[in-house]
This record gives sequence, C-alpha cells and structure tokens, in this order.
Amino acid sequence: GAPLFVLRELFDSVQSRDAVARFGGMKALRNVSIPGAPLQLVHYLDAHPWGLYGQWLARRHGVPHVITTHGRYGYIAENRLLDRYLYGRVLRNAARMIAVSDAVKRAVQASFGRSIAEARLSVLQNPVDADQFKTLGDLPAVVPTKGPVMISVTRFTPVKDIVTAVKAFQVIRERIPDVLFYIIGPGNGEKNECFRAVRDLIEANG
Repeated sequence: GAPLFVLRELFDSVQSRDAVARFGGMKALRNVSIPGAPLQLVHYLDAHPWGLYGQWLARRHGVPHVITTHGRYGYIAENRLLDRYLYGRVLRNAARMIAVSDAVKRAVQASFGRSIAEARLSVLQNPVDADQFKTLGDLPAVVPTKGPVMISVTRFTPVKDIVTAVKAFQVIRERIPDVLFYIIGPGNGEKNECFRAVRDLIEANG
C-alpha cells in the first residue's frame, strides 16, 4: 500500500530538549515514492511548524505545496522571533494558503501580509453534512423543546474565549429575555481555572 507517515507535534514543545530530535521524522520522508503515482502536490494543515516538513518535501520533489489553516495556528507564529522568521519563509514559498473563515484570513493578513499576497490566500469554509443531524435522538430533560436556545460546543480553555461568548449572551438576553445558553465541552471541572472564570461570570450576571 501507499506509505504513511505520522509527523510528531513540535509547536507546543519547541522549547524542550527533545524538540530538535523530533525532526528525525523527516528521515522517513526522504524516499517518498508511490509506484505509478508520482508526488505532484504537498498539502498540510497549518504552516508552522508543519510547514517545515511540507516545504522541505515539496522542494525535494520539485512540486508545489498548499497550506490549510483552521484557526490561530495560521498566525500564532508571530509571537516568537524565530517562529516568525521560519513561518514567513514557508508562506513566501507556498503556492496557496486556505483559511477556513474570513476572520482567519484577516488575521493572517494582519500578521503576515508581507509574506503571502492576498491573491494566494483563499477562504474555504469547513463543510457540514446536514444528513448527520436528521436524527438527533432525545434531548436531555434540562433542555427545553421550544423557545430560543444558544449552544456552544467547545473546550474550556482560554484560547476559546468562552468569557466573551458569555458576555455576548448577556447582550442577546436583553433583547430576547427567554433565550437560554448551553456550553458543552470537556474541561468543565473545578480544577480548571478557565471553567471557574466562566462559572463566576455567569453567577455574577444571574
């Protein structure tokens, strides 16, 4: 069958001692070859640090590479000088970058507009298969079957900024008093500082 390579995460451990060693996974890419199906394009998610692999592989085989970025990883590399430099090189050499929303595209442009021209930056929203929602089953008893309801499915982590969502809900509730807001996701425990902050804000606003 076709070769399969799983490349290890680097970004969150870039400051650890074994971070450099993890680049050893690139050795497995040196001889990528599928008989009868020569490599024509390299496509990967998010530009840094995965782009270091993608750009290297594309250059080795003389083919273009395309990036899809699904969120903050499309621009978070601006926070560190070395990351910013490496990321900029990847973007300058990418044939195209695809963002999953207009907001992500604007953020990439604001941070790295010098590295990738707008003509090479496109928006392609994540698809949704409506058929999978035709049969939802029974809702929990606490969820009303009628009336306006807001639902946020997310993780209780600062990057998701649930606090802002709760504040926005307060504005909506002023116009629609009977609206309800449910936040569903992992991390909803007392040991989680983000969860406690969200809970305290909700209690403070009634």
